[in-house]
Amino acid sequence: MILDIFPPDLDTLTEASATAAHAWDVTHPNTGNRLIVWDQSTFDNHNQVIDARMIIDEVSQSGEVLGRVYQDFQIRYIHRFEIYHLLQICGLQILDEYGEFDYSPLEPSSSEMVIIATNT
Repeated sequence: MILDIFPPDLDTLTEASATAAHAWDVTHPNTGNRLIVWDQSTFDNHNQVIDARMIIDEVSQSGEVLGRVYQDFQIRYIHRFEIYHLLQICGLQILDEYGEFDYSPLEPSSSEMVIIATNT
């Protein structure tokens, strides 16, 4: 089994502000308009749940804001050694772990947590 999980970022999880923060920009493939993506998340660290809100502004090539979309969702996060424990009590053996899809080591700065496990 191969799992791809995002590693929780402790600095982000302890952030007290619920202010929208710029996440990234992309170009709409059909219209060429710019989509500006904002992240406004709050964290329930006791239950390990992120209440996320993505705000997407569509801006024309002339700079006019054409619309705004809100997308709310929840994500549950899990820490590295917690997933190891859960896999092991399910009878799985961890074969390897990586921090990216290029097989680089899992580091605190990794953006991915790729775990390879098999039946014992």
